[in-house]
Amino acid sequence: MSQRLHRRQKILLAALRVFARRGFQRATLREVAQEAGIGKSTIYEYFHSKTHLFQELVEFLFRHLEKASYGAVDPNLPVPEQLCQILHSFADALVQAPFGSPEETLAITTDIFAESIRHGTVDLRPIYERDRTTLAALLQKGLRNGEICTPLAPETLASLIVATLDGLLTQWLLWPEETNLHQQVEAFCRLLRDALRCPGE
Repeated sequence: MSQRLHRRQKILLAALRVFARRGFQRATLREVAQEAGIGKSTIYEYFHSKTHLFQELVEFLFRHLEKASYGAVDPNLPVPEQLCQILHSFADALVQAPFGSPEETLAITTDIFAESIRHGTVDLRPIYERDRTTLAALLQKGLRNGEICTPLAPETLASLIVATLDGLLTQWLLWPEETNLHQQVEAFCRLLRDALRCPGE
C-alpha cells in the first residue's frame, strides 16, 4: 500500500471512530484530524468536506464487506454452498471488521442509516442493489443448472436473503453477548439448503 493510500485509510478509520462516538452531525474535521494524529489541512488533501469524508467512509465500509463476502467464494461449489460461503464470510467480516467493537459498529451503522433516511447525506440504495444483483445472478445460475428449485423469482429471493442478513446483524449489534452470529448464519444456511432443494434429492 502506498503512503498516500495508507494515510487515506488512516483518516477513514479515525473518522469511523469519531463518527461512532459523536455522530456525523456533531463531529468535526478537527476531531477527526486529532484522532488520526494529523493536521486538519491534511484531511482536505483527500476529502473536500466532512460530508465527502462520510460518504467515502460508507463506501469504504461496504466495499470491505462486499470484498470479504464475495471474494473468497469457490465458484466450483454447488450454488447452495456458494450462498452459505457468502453468508459465513459476511459474518466473519463483521466480527473481524475495522469497525471496532459491536457498540461502535451499532453507533456508526445507526448514524449511516439516519443520515441516509433523514438528510440524504449518503444513498444506500446502490449498495443494496449491488448485493441483490450479485445474489440474484448466483441464484439464476443455480436455477439454470438445476442445482436449486424455488417458486420465487431470483430477485425476490435475493431481497429476502439481504433482509435476513440485516436482521441477523441488528440482533448481533443489539445483543452481542447473547447472539452468536455464526450460529445464526449456519441455521439460516440450513433453512436455505432445505428450501432450495429440488424434489427427489
